[in-house]
Amino acid sequence: MEQLSTADLLKSVETVEKLGDAIIADRHSIIDMDRIRNKNREALGALRRPSPLMQQEEHVWMKIGDIFFRTSKEQLITTLDEDQKYLDAEIKKTRDGLQPKVNELNKALGKPEIQGFHLQPLSKDEMAAVHQMIKPRV
Repeated sequence: MEQLSTADLLKSVETVEKLGDAIIADRHSIIDMDRIRNKNREALGALRRPSPLMQQEEHVWMKIGDIFFRTSKEQLITTLDEDQKYLDAEIKKTRDGLQPKVNELNKALGKPEIQGFHLQPLSKDEMAAVHQMIKPRV
């Protein structure tokens, strides 16, 4: 085993710390975006659910930061739907960027690459095709 100089050791530790911090920051970002996405989902459900009070109202109040706005119900639903799509894309992008960072961290630590770490879930279309193929023939 080769001996590392103090400068090389410090550089290695610094690299590991930076990668670890980036991974933790990404995970916190995913958690924060997921919380917002869940709140949006709850709001969309409340707006779409039939309610005697909401059916009479064409305009609803919404809060952004510390400011309240009165807007049309349809406009708010459209805005929340767009936010949901944006959050879904950002969460996916952050998760996809997390895998290379974890692999790089493992490489810096001298650990082998995690087996099966690059696996992706099947899409709805792929699952439907699988179910069609294994469906029992009557």
